[in-house]
Amino acid sequence: MKKINVIIDCDVTSNVDDRFMIAYAFSNQSLLNIKAITIEPYKSQNKDISIEEMQMDSKFEARRILSLMNVKSDNLIFEGGKNFFSNKANEISDAVSQMEKIISKNSQTTIIATGSLTNIAVLLQIKRELVEKMHVVWLGTGNLMLEKFEDNNYVSDKLAFEYVIKSGVKMTIIPNFVSRTIVSSIFEMEHNISESAIGKYLVKCAKAYDEKNTEFGIRNLNDICAVSYLVNPEYFRSVEVSANEFLKEQSQIKKPHKVNYVFDVCDGNVVWKDFILKIKSIEENPFASEVFFISDTHFTQRRKIALRQVPFQTLEESDAEIVRRWNQKVSKNDVVYHLGDFGNYEKIKELNGKVILICGNYEKADYGRDFESFRDGLLELGFAEVYKKGIYLDEEVLGQKVFLTHRPTTHARNCYSMFGHVHTLAPIKKFGFNVCLAYHNYAPISRKEAKRYLDFLKHGADKDVFA
Repeated sequence: MKKINVIIDCDVTSNVDDRFMIAYAFSNQSLLNIKAITIEPYKSQNKDISIEEMQMDSKFEARRILSLMNVKSDNLIFEGGKNFFSNKANEISDAVSQMEKIISKNSQTTIIATGSLTNIAVLLQIKRELVEKMHVVWLGTGNLMLEKFEDNNYVSDKLAFEYVIKSGVKMTIIPNFVSRTIVSSIFEMEHNISESAIGKYLVKCAKAYDEKNTEFGIRNLNDICAVSYLVNPEYFRSVEVSANEFLKEQSQIKKPHKVNYVFDVCDGNVVWKDFILKIKSIEENPFASEVFFISDTHFTQRRKIALRQVPFQTLEESDAEIVRRWNQKVSKNDVVYHLGDFGNYEKIKELNGKVILICGNYEKADYGRDFESFRDGLLELGFAEVYKKGIYLDEEVLGQKVFLTHRPTTHARNCYSMFGHVHTLAPIKKFGFNVCLAYHNYAPISRKEAKRYLDFLKHGADKDVFA
């Protein structure tokens, strides 16, 4: 199944269920390619707190949730406008700019919207042509038999809703009488999701909200319904309804299009059980797993055979043996830093571990001037992350800061480096050591092995060979 490109458009701190929704979405990254979290404007019950302050709180809260899930939040969270569409908001906020960029670049993008539709309305106002490339899954409205809708997501910006639905954009609406069937309790949460850091934090948030609102320990987790609809569509039943059925207080459309209206969820307990399973699968600490390093695998590239860079007779034998040795050392949940010149990227599907690629000269030739599209393609194939240039490794991994790079000529000046690129005799330099597979029995080296090489450097390796 191809991953769904997703933008999460929400008001994180307006209610506790937004936090659960973000955690649920990022626990489904095998199905969802999450491009951004955009923050909706919303009003606090405390009149002394401005929309701007609430958005800042939401941004920090989203970062906190992602950090607990070991997800880098850099260039992922964007603030929306400081006003509602109903109040003639037309500012091109960071959120709207990022939405435009993402949707323009991809053939189809789904926006999970769990607040007002302000950001989406502003986007469509300035770029109406993006309608054909969008699918909005929105939590809002209520029973169609009602004379008017009174839920917060609708009431907070009615004009935004009118503008979005009249745009003709592909839209799925999940009404509150469906989403509110997703219920849990503090007791149930403590006994089911408290094992991980993110689970403990979600329980803490639910408790704090309960104390303020006297909910007797019971929590509606409406917002996770939108994520569940994307990853488990079989749980829901829907019907195509004329857009005019939703325009209770607005003028009708002359030639109305159809809107997908979700009218039933087979069992709210099934959605909650899936949430529990996904949260339990999240590792509390990425360094609790083993960490490995390698470079220059050059999968399916014949040049390595012609230059005798590997001790195998054929390309097929070489690739098969490198995959076998890799998977013999690396397990499914381990992290592998690949320092460039990967080769055929499809091979990622045969390899164990979460592979983080630092681009080498072969990758640079492949991405040319469009690194972002190149990176997006590799993430869809199964790479955990792709970096254009070298990166610093957190001290927690190897006990000291280390710079990971492809070419030894781009090494760091303020710490030791690991590098690749060189297939000839140069395992150790004064500034670092080589992780090219040619030096390490054609397999990744473990964290323990990497620490041993760092000890060589620390204690007097002053030549380009081992002492």
